[in-house]
Amino acid sequence: MDELLSEVLSLQKVWQAKNTEEMQRRGFVVRTVIRDWLREHAGALAAAMEIPLDDVGVEGKDGAGQRAEVVWTRVYSKSRTERNRRLVHRLSVQRRR
Repeated sequence: MDELLSEVLSLQKVWQAKNTEEMQRRGFVVRTVIRDWLREHAGALAAAMEIPLDDVGVEGKDGAGQRAEVVWTRVYSKSRTERNRRLVHRLSVQRRR
């Protein structure tokens, strides 16, 4: 994981909204490699979160269309996460700007 995070941080230094080779690699690492690593460790994550293994969700994002400056991968409880609530929160934050 340390190597993966180091790679993402290194690629972050050359961030562009364009889908360059570097941004394609960064997206692949965030959306696929880190996600898969976390899924491989889902048992330990479930125990740490005190939830059943089948309730563990993992996803990574790096933007839709253009590459986002801020990328993320998250581990979450499927039963405790409300997608609609997150959408409403994002809309309300955008309106304040």
